[in-house]
Amino acid sequence: FEQNDIYSTIFPSLLYETHINIFISIKNYKDAFLQDINKLVTDMDSRKPTVIYLHGYLGNVESDDVIAITSGYLQRRDHNVIAIDYRNISSQSYADLTDSAGLVGKVISGGINQLISYGISKRSIHLIGHSMGAQIAGIVGRTIGFKLSRITGLDPAGPNFNYPEAHLSMNDAAFVDTIHTDAGAYGTARLSATVQFYVNKGYRVQPGCPIHYEFFSDEDFCSHHRSWKYYAESLETENAFIGTYCNSSQMFDCGTCNKNMKIPMGYATPTNVMGTFYLNTRSQSPFGMQIRGAVSNNLYIELE
Repeated sequence: FEQNDIYSTIFPSLLYETHINIFISIKNYKDAFLQDINKLVTDMDSRKPTVIYLHGYLGNVESDDVIAITSGYLQRRDHNVIAIDYRNISSQSYADLTDSAGLVGKVISGGINQLISYGISKRSIHLIGHSMGAQIAGIVGRTIGFKLSRITGLDPAGPNFNYPEAHLSMNDAAFVDTIHTDAGAYGTARLSATVQFYVNKGYRVQPGCPIHYEFFSDEDFCSHHRSWKYYAESLETENAFIGTYCNSSQMFDCGTCNKNMKIPMGYATPTNVMGTFYLNTRSQSPFGMQIRGAVSNNLYIELE
């Protein structure tokens, strides 16, 4: 992703088109352009870790995923909560957005470095992105100039991001975790994170989502959106989703991995492990099955 003349032609004022939003309370935030980020620093607590959320294609700060994730963190009261709003770019064609993702990531990197210059600890920054936002988070990690502590990719976008140098990978932060719910469709099927969770095999159709749907409809996006819904639920119930270490979904389904290592998915995922984990969920909220979702056929076993 090299900046070139086409970026300056299409996005001559990207710093004034990308907003940073500090959330004060649920659905209540203060907004500034990245260029004016200093205006928001007084609303941040340098003693707290900072979570930064990036929406996906066609999203904005009022999107359901942004509201769900920021609200979950606000209820915990233990983080500075930021959402990046790049709607003027994300609302363009998907091809144009993927072409410009590199520049968007670099601009966000600059904004984060400004926050650090005002006293926010770089050791406690956690980027979370859904779909295209996850891929842009990876670009931020590659261009920011230091190792971010954690990047979480919620069903990272697949189309146009399946070549290694463009894709979110374990090298983009000290710890990278991904949650896959629509792999091979709107989400990627690549195995590239430190820890990756495959929920209900990781593919559509997720339980509770319609089998028949119109292309590009809400029903079509149902499985893709499950990733952020699962993560939001984990903010409220840290052990809602438990994954089992396994080499394949087939081995998980037949019970071969039932006694393998198990870890929580989402907010409480430990950062000292590696590997691929599988789990099942319910078809409606609350989706998490706790330990029952971590074994095949919903059989409960005692952890050893």
